[in-house]
Order: sequence, then C-alpha cells, then structure tokens
Amino acid sequence: MLFATLLAAGGLLFAFDHATIAGKLVLSLLAVASIFSWSIMITKLRVIRFARKQNARFLAAFRQDRQPLRLFQKNARFLGAPVFNVYRAGCQEMTFHLLGSPEVDDTFRARLEIADKISPAQMGAVNAAMERAVGETALSLESQMILLATAVSGSPFLGLLGTVWGVMDAFTGVAEAGSPSLVSMAPGVSGALITTVTALCVAIPAMFGYNFLVTSIRGIIVEMDNFAAELASEFEHKYVDHGARLPGFSEMRRYSQRQGLSTLSEINVTPLLDLAFVLLIIFMITTPLLESSMNLVIPSSGAKNPPINRSQVQTVSIDRANIIRFNNQVVDLETLTARLSELKQKNPDVAIVIRPDRELPVQKLIALMDAVQRAGITKVGIATKATTDQQ
Repeated sequence: MLFATLLAAGGLLFAFDHATIAGKLVLSLLAVASIFSWSIMITKLRVIRFARKQNARFLAAFRQDRQPLRLFQKNARFLGAPVFNVYRAGCQEMTFHLLGSPEVDDTFRARLEIADKISPAQMGAVNAAMERAVGETALSLESQMILLATAVSGSPFLGLLGTVWGVMDAFTGVAEAGSPSLVSMAPGVSGALITTVTALCVAIPAMFGYNFLVTSIRGIIVEMDNFAAELASEFEHKYVDHGARLPGFSEMRRYSQRQGLSTLSEINVTPLLDLAFVLLIIFMITTPLLESSMNLVIPSSGAKNPPINRSQVQTVSIDRANIIRFNNQVVDLETLTARLSELKQKNPDVAIVIRPDRELPVQKLIALMDAVQRAGITKVGIATKATTDQQ
C-alpha cells in the first residue's frame, strides 16, 4: 500500500499512463530483464552461501586426519562444495598412478600401503588434474553472470531508446495538434522519461549484485587454489619419490592468476550523456513556451453601452510613491474605500477613472482596484493617456 502511494505521489503512474506503445514495450523488456537479473542474483547467492558452508564442512573433516586419501577411501560426499571437487579429482589421479585404477574397494587400504611412490613427473599429472577441476568448478560458478553484466550495460541503452522514441512521439503529437504549449507537451515527455527511470532501477541493483557475486566467486576460486596447493603438498610428502626431483606443483598454474571476471565500478554512462543532451534540447525548446503570451480575443457585446455623464465620473490617481489622491485630495486606502461606498449609496451610477503612474508596480494598481470593487462600484476605467486642457 505504501509503495503504491509513493508511486502515485512521485508521478510514475501518471508517466506510465501517458507512455506510448513503444515506451510500454521497452518497459516490458526492462521488466523481463529485471526478473532475470534478480532471479540470477538470488540463485547465485544461495549457491555461494551453500558452497561456503559445504567447504567449511569438508575442510574440517579433511584436516581431522593427516591421511590425504582417507575421505576418498571412505567414499565421503560433500555435494555443492567446490573444494571437494578439487579433492576428488586429485585423489582419482593420484590413486590411478599409485594403484593403476581410481576404483575404491575392500583391498584399497592394503594395496595403498604396499604401493610404490610415484615420480615427480606423475605428480605433475596430479597437479594438472586438480587444476582442471579448479577451472571447471570456476566456470560452473561463473555461469549466467554474463546476463547480469548485460543487464548493467544494456538497460541504460533500452531506457534511452524508449525516452528518445517517446520524445519524438510527443513532438509529433504537438505538431499535429497545432498547439505548442507546455500543457500539451508535458504528458508525452513525462511518459518518455519513465523508461530511463526504469532502466536505472534495473541497472543499479544488477551492478551491486554483480560486484558482490564476482567478489564472492573470486574468493571461492582462491580458496580452491589454496586447497590444491595444500593437497599437493600432502601428496608430495607421502607418495612422491624425490630421488630424481623434478618441479611438480611449482609448475602448476593457479586459476586465480588467470584472467577472470572483474567487478563493475560504474554503469555505462554513454547513453546517460546522450539522454542529458536530449533533455537539454527539450528544455531549450520548451523554455520559450513558458515565456510566450497568449492572444486573447475578447468577445464584443451586441448591445452598446449607454453614455456616461461626465458629472458622475470621479478620479482616483496613484503615483510611484503609492500616494493616492481622490479628486486631488490625498487619502489612504481605507478612507478611499469609505468615500467610494458613500458615493455609491448616493449615486448608484457613479463611475471611477483610475490614473496610475506609468512606473507603478502592478500589485499596487491591483490593490487600488480591489478597494474600488469592495465599494461596489462596477463602472471603472483606467486612463492610459495624460489629460489635456481640452479634456
């Protein structure tokens, strides 16, 4: 209820009602993009939180026993733990080189105790298997992130398209109506600008969510790299023959050192700058409309006004110093109102001619006319020329 009130108060509903068909189509596309981006952000957030929880459970179980193949021998499963994927890949490759098969059976422990150690070259293959597991798991974590990046960079362009299209339709409607006024133009411009507002509402949350998810995924990848180094060190100590030592893990590339996703520190400002120029043009065009005057055609009455007797005309003058004279006598505004009321009672046909100074502020003249109106006098004129002796 509160959200609907804010929308109504902010003019969004008014703008949506006056949006064109093209503008509403753009709004529909932005709504779809927003749904996709929010669904991806929520899903990825749940996956990352579950992965962190499972990683903590696996690492706690792994570090309880200094035998690196113990969990693999027990067929332990930690679904959703990226670190476990690295562990399983490394153990399968290690047991293949130690025992000739990665299968775990009842004789696994006995065969492992009598197995010969592997060479450093074979350890390089184990490192490569763990590296592949890190890369595959990282790709799985980074899947669908391109949609968030597209929402961040593409939404402002869609909003700009809807705004420019709506402004074009607004000017077309004004040209067809033949009445270039702000009242006729404002609804169309308002309906055009709502697409940009909606685009920013889509892009800004997507940017924040993208940066948070990228940082979280990057942390998990680094954690997998660190565990791969730890597991490789355990394997080297227990199962590698260093008689003819060759560089093993030191040659292993770390996935976190490759080029991965980067955070977005800003929204693409190019369409927003274009929009700023469009709005500048709109204001340059509409500003003269605010200052232009209207041509009023006052209808004339069919009947002629009866002539006014000069003896019934009274003169009220006011100078630039706001000094009021009634028939050449200086009076204040209240005294003037009282005298005019008396004249109105004595002579209902009395007429008043107001002679204002040419530099008199309009507010002072309006106050004087209000005083005449309060006296009930309806025959009022304003002298625009100086009096002459002939008059």
